[in-house]
Amino acid sequence: MSIQEALKVGDIHRKPNKESLNLYIGNGRCGVRLDAYGLMGQEGWVPGRGRTAIMHADHWHRGKYAQDIWLPVARLAWSEADLEPALMDIHQQSLMLHDGTTITNLETRLGSMTIKASFHPEFRDYMLYEIHHEGVGEGAFPALKFIPETLVETYHEQRLEGTLRDAQLSEDEKQWHGVLSMGTANTVIAVRVLSEEGVMKMKSDSTAPEIRANGLRGKHLLIIGIAAEARKEEMLRGLQGFGTDAMQHTREAWHRRWGNAYISVPDPQAQAMWARSLFYVLASYAPDSRCPAAPMGWSGSGWPLSFPQDLSYIHPALLRLGHLDIARSWVEFYASRCEEMRLLSGEIFHAEGTVWAWEFPIGTATNYLREGSPNWYQYQLHNSAYPARMAYETAQYTGDATWALEHAWPVVYGSAQFYRSIVHKEAGDEAWSIHWTPSMGQDELGGENAKNYLCALYSAQYSFQTAIRLADQLRLHPAEYEQWKSILKDGLAFAKLYDAELGIYTTYEGREARQFGEQKHPVQLNPLTFLPLGALDTATETAYHRRAELCYGAGNSFYYGWTLADYLLAASHMGDEEGLLASLEEFIPANYTDSEWIQLYESSNLLDAAFYVTSHGLYLQALNDAVVCDYWGDLKIGHASPAAWEQIQFEGLRTMDGKIWSGLKVEGEWKVTEGGLANVKNEA
Repeated sequence: MSIQEALKVGDIHRKPNKESLNLYIGNGRCGVRLDAYGLMGQEGWVPGRGRTAIMHADHWHRGKYAQDIWLPVARLAWSEADLEPALMDIHQQSLMLHDGTTITNLETRLGSMTIKASFHPEFRDYMLYEIHHEGVGEGAFPALKFIPETLVETYHEQRLEGTLRDAQLSEDEKQWHGVLSMGTANTVIAVRVLSEEGVMKMKSDSTAPEIRANGLRGKHLLIIGIAAEARKEEMLRGLQGFGTDAMQHTREAWHRRWGNAYISVPDPQAQAMWARSLFYVLASYAPDSRCPAAPMGWSGSGWPLSFPQDLSYIHPALLRLGHLDIARSWVEFYASRCEEMRLLSGEIFHAEGTVWAWEFPIGTATNYLREGSPNWYQYQLHNSAYPARMAYETAQYTGDATWALEHAWPVVYGSAQFYRSIVHKEAGDEAWSIHWTPSMGQDELGGENAKNYLCALYSAQYSFQTAIRLADQLRLHPAEYEQWKSILKDGLAFAKLYDAELGIYTTYEGREARQFGEQKHPVQLNPLTFLPLGALDTATETAYHRRAELCYGAGNSFYYGWTLADYLLAASHMGDEEGLLASLEEFIPANYTDSEWIQLYESSNLLDAAFYVTSHGLYLQALNDAVVCDYWGDLKIGHASPAAWEQIQFEGLRTMDGKIWSGLKVEGEWKVTEGGLANVKNEA
């Protein structure tokens, strides 16, 4: 068994039609959803299938409410004049995960063609197409057109009209570039063609280049390059570095990106979703110290904004599987924005420390929330704990005290400072409360400016605990250190939320807080899934056992957002094998995935929000931790692995103490060792 074999189960092979789910590929900095032809033929947004346009981290606009939003860049599509006469039939389309490549085989009335597409995971401004065609007459290969997206309708009812300027076609008609200006975005886009067999050239008008192949046979490479105008020369130089063997080099780069860490379970469907989930994570996030992608990555689905909370649901999977470079880059990015977030804390929340923006600014010098707020979701007090967890756990996995002091500590310290500034004691109380304006809870259906949001209490407790632990490790003694310890000793106001009849905590304080069965998210499970606080209390255990009763629609196989994926992770951390299988069995009845288990939707029935990478991160965590788990501090092997999964294999899974574990389960018995799987087999 190898990472390649573990991923092969998730390869997609299908005969799609024009209505099929568009596939998603990317490299962490840019990506796209491809249509049934392996191209980007849809113009604009199509219900149920989303958008087919390349997205890139550099192409963003600061718009309404001073919010930064990513925009679609361009599409590669058939030239409409040549498409219909070709009368194409899609023979087969595949996504080969280990190679990071889609392969689409087409037949036309005049010949056949194979279109391969991939994004280079190391040279991350580039997408590559390799095209083979063979015909019996001229016109066997219809012309292509590279179309800049100059009209976009996007978030908060914003309609942007842009322009393409400074377009240039090289004398040999093999390279074209121009500058796409959309709102505040100015982005260079380029196409270069190389031919190993036959001839492929471009012609250009003022809006888009047409790409045409001559001859009956051809093998061609198209390289698409994208970068902010400030990086124009860098990107164009890089474009010249590709040769006709670039697709092979791209596959090899993907093999390096995967590393060697994997799990392999004997349930083909569960294993396939594990493999696809990891691919979508790597397609969406790269080791770039820049704002990480939106919850649907670069697929063009959903919100074009970055959310720290969603990233924290993916981050533990990156750590477990050894993608520490990506995990570190997120923490380094947040550390670089500490000062801006401190200003936000003071000006908007009238608090100290660091409140991490709910919809995080992509660029610097942000005026976020100073020009009004699009909604009350922006004021979720629990949010500051999630960057702290990412920072703390990355420090543990890497074991690098110098890095932790420079990058992790400012993030953890800022979060703890924030919660210290907003906790208070009410008259006659021993425990500390939180009642702050403006505010909202994680449940989002529970109103505004309420007392003692359960999520905020959990986040405050976690942030204090984590700040103390990291300060001890780094031998620091900040002024607030004793205050944090004192608050934890007194405790936070969980008792005010306890509903004795239900045996659980309500989501906030007050008579109207009893939302049992009407919640959007199972906030009561946070200590089980998102914020490890230590030993579980009875209320949290009860909430787990009553989880199907907590949220709206759950009894009818309807789940908002990441709720079902959260139940899956909760079962994994509880060591509940039956609960884990029960959650997996809900995916199809809940319409939480498509019929082929290609991806996860953002919510049940929400077909317009495919490739919800947030839930894919939770899925990865759930299956990884069912095999190797240290969420509770001590190492547990096979903690939630169903008995029906008789043969399990894993290699290279990391734990917070910096150790790397490999092992296998044969006939119900585990054989585990530090290091590679070869050690286990040698011992056996």
